[in-house]
Amino acid sequence: MIIISVNKNEKSILKISVSGHAGFNSYGNDIVCAGVSAVTFGFLEYLQITEEKGITYETFEKENKIVFFLKNQKNKFFDKIFNILYIQLKLIYNNYKKNIKWIETYE
Repeated sequence: MIIISVNKNEKSILKISVSGHAGFNSYGNDIVCAGVSAVTFGFLEYLQITEEKGITYETFEKENKIVFFLKNQKNKFFDKIFNILYIQLKLIYNNYKKNIKWIETYE
């Protein structure tokens, strides 16, 4: 199962963590994993290409996990692009709830 954890406050998304494997189909044939991976790694690639510093990330290869952190809560641009990741992942979750666990916490 893929686990997506989102940490928010009243104004912004502060952190998004993505880990695991969906188990929808065998490795290499799993459309749920492929969708989540495409969105997640597309976002990561954007951060690397543009060298944006308002959102940082950390990877944990052994846990098959990536965590994105919003560093600049006052900048609306970073808040908006972080929301794009959130919305894309939430759309996949809404269609594959048997394969994705969604955890949302508030500060």
